[in-house]
Amino acid sequence: GGTGTEEDPYQIATPMQLRLLSETTDYATYWGSGTVDGSDMSATIEKAVYYELTADLEMTSTDWMPIGSGNQAFFGYFDGQGHTITFVNEIKTEGIWTEGPGYLVGIFGVVAGGINNLGVNWQGGLTVENNVVNAVVYVGGIAGAVVDGTISNCYNTGTIIANGENGQLLFVGGIAVNVQGTISNCYNTGSITSSGENVQLLFVGGIAGNVQGTITNCYNTGSISGIVSGENVQGFIVGGIAGGGVVTIINCFSVEGQIEAIGTAQQMGVGGILGIDMGGSAITNCYYDNELVGTASTLDGTRVTGLADLMKVESNFTNGSFVDSASTSHPWSTEPIQATDPITQESMDIPTQWDFENIWGIDSSINNGYPYLLNMSQGGSAEEESTNQLTITNDTDKAVLVVISSDASTAMFKVQGGTTKTYIMQIALDATYKVSVIGGTITSVPTISGGDIIDQQGNTFNVTFTESGNLGIVI
Repeated sequence: GGTGTEEDPYQIATPMQLRLLSETTDYATYWGSGTVDGSDMSATIEKAVYYELTADLEMTSTDWMPIGSGNQAFFGYFDGQGHTITFVNEIKTEGIWTEGPGYLVGIFGVVAGGINNLGVNWQGGLTVENNVVNAVVYVGGIAGAVVDGTISNCYNTGTIIANGENGQLLFVGGIAVNVQGTISNCYNTGSITSSGENVQLLFVGGIAGNVQGTITNCYNTGSISGIVSGENVQGFIVGGIAGGGVVTIINCFSVEGQIEAIGTAQQMGVGGILGIDMGGSAITNCYYDNELVGTASTLDGTRVTGLADLMKVESNFTNGSFVDSASTSHPWSTEPIQATDPITQESMDIPTQWDFENIWGIDSSINNGYPYLLNMSQGGSAEEESTNQLTITNDTDKAVLVVISSDASTAMFKVQGGTTKTYIMQIALDATYKVSVIGGTITSVPTISGGDIIDQQGNTFNVTFTESGNLGIVI
């Protein structure tokens, strides 16, 4: 339905309709029209098209053509209306060659316009293998490249793996990659892993890989990993929010997953917020509580290792500093705060406070107590799901990766040994859940508010980890 105008958008209601959109050759009608200047990645929209997603979609194919790739960018606006696109099976690809940017991977390829209110779950995993000599490869959970455009109120909950060799320039991000524009109110909970042998560049970010623009009100809870090998690697950058670029990052955080950059390069950087500043970047009101492995960035957010519980108190975001139970102030800073001396940095002026009325919420029963984005699913449709909690105890001195997932999302949490944690998931009270453990042992069992966790055979479980393992709860 619809005519593709702002007043009467095209309606996408089925997997087949989405696939037809991605594979169309009538570009002017369905992808809009305009021009993209590849030299500076700027765009001019001549005719914009408008879309609305009217239902959650479950894609069962094993291939995907990004919307806005191959012969033309997507000159338009796509409103997901809070729905999720789930790829049930693994998608394996080298990317779709597109004149100008290079090889593209994502729901969208090149976007000149806007993507809003959309969730994506690469449930079977998104795996990219590209061996084309000196290729430029952009891999994003939502979009490969954003040109003079915006992505807002979107999330990725699936696993992304991207590998290259032979001189590639490889850029990977949970939401988008080559961003000349703005990303706002987005989050990533999926693990992102990228490796390159004899590549020229490797940039990896929890939200975006390479940014010339602004990222505001975003968070990452996924593990972010980059690995390079071979000689003549020029740049190797990994960040919890952004890999690198000239970027302004405001009111963002990264927690729980490890952020690592393994290998050597002429220029390296790993950061909880920004992997490397390429000149003129600015970070305001951002924090992280990730273990960093690699050469630390010179510009990053406030590190709060050992003070994670302070990140779960609203006043600590609005006062401009974190205040613990002893009334000690731990100020925001533009420099990383070392775990061994977390209060020696000078405080900074805060021109932009966190907005807990319109953008952020904070509740011990949601997002493991960390701030969450209002008016967005934290892994599913807020109208159809209610919040319940699951407590997991790990009595050993081993790390546990807990994965809580449904047909709409996957939330990932990392537990250090010897702790008890409460994990939040959005579940439908009348749905059936299956509990599985890999590498661990199910021995007993908590119930959750609103009902027990049961498997498809009706068995009820309490879950205690006795060794490292994964817990998956799937509708």
